[in-house]
Amino acid sequence: MKEKITKYVMFVLMFILSVLFTYTLSYCADKNREEYVQTTKYELTVVDKYETIGSNFHLIGGRTSETEYHIIYNVKPLTENAKKRYYGSGEEDDEVDYKIYRKLNIGRKVVGTYSFINGYTY
Repeated sequence: MKEKITKYVMFVLMFILSVLFTYTLSYCADKNREEYVQTTKYELTVVDKYETIGSNFHLIGGRTSETEYHIIYNVKPLTENAKKRYYGSGEEDDEVDYKIYRKLNIGRKVVGTYSFINGYTY
């Protein structure tokens, strides 16, 4: 009987320790990510913007055409801990909402913690 109780106690103890270990790892990863975002800066420069006519498939009613808005921009890392893939890279092209498309003019520079245009509020 003592052996069964010992097995159950060990199982519960291992389960509690594994939950604590997982929580600690998650907390440390979140803290490191937040610190990285706080200390990293990028400069985004809008090079061009264009709109295309695409189509979306709707379950009811077939296809409807809609306009897609794209912004072409350069990413320039301003801090040393920024992602290395942006050093000397070319232009990025992202689809954006109409609100962002309307507010961003060619030549505008945005400085912030994200390396993509959709991460900012304008």
